[in-house]
Amino acid sequence: MPLRPSIRAFTLVELLTVIAIIGVLAGILIPVVGAARKSSQSSRCVSNLRQIDMAIRLYANDHRGTLPGPLWARHGVGYRSTSDGNLAQFLAPAYLPSVDSGGGLFVTELFKCPAWAATDATHYQSILSNITPWRDSKGVSHYPFGNPDKKDTRPAMTLTMISQYPLARTWMLVDMDNPLMAQLGWGTSSDLPQKTIHGSSRNVLFFDGHVTAVPDSTPLTLVSVP
Repeated sequence: MPLRPSIRAFTLVELLTVIAIIGVLAGILIPVVGAARKSSQSSRCVSNLRQIDMAIRLYANDHRGTLPGPLWARHGVGYRSTSDGNLAQFLAPAYLPSVDSGGGLFVTELFKCPAWAATDATHYQSILSNITPWRDSKGVSHYPFGNPDKKDTRPAMTLTMISQYPLARTWMLVDMDNPLMAQLGWGTSSDLPQKTIHGSSRNVLFFDGHVTAVPDSTPLTLVSVP
């Protein structure tokens, strides 16, 4: 009569040991994967801002050096051909790719930070532009992107006009969140992220074209007077 092969099962101790090892590995890998995801999102956001800056400069070169405008402060991924004040409307499709989603709504994905979707924000506008009036050496105020107020017909500033300012210290576009809006005194909103979307920093595009992560504890200067 043939002998049955012996079957050895896991003991309870062995099973608990395997579970403990899996738990330790998960505890190590999950934070690493999360950090890598956040780093990737921030890198894509930086790339988006750089491409937007390039599009702005291409627009200016084709419009006698004048910056696009007039612009409102908030900008998002979607715009309509009949609306005004959205930066994407000026740049797409000639300078930035856009998709016609129907119903007169166009979508420009470069205006959507990948980290934005992971926040508690419900508003589609995710980028803030510096629309503060700049004073020149004579005390005259100019708006870098013009003024959407129909009573003010001054056009947006030109690249030559802004060159007199310390552009490397003056921000153009930045990730938008409630703490930033409160810092700038522009009013908070329940549909914006309640904290910075890239951890403890914001990606900022400056008027000289460079993009950098600025700690959320560092106040953004609205305009650097020459």
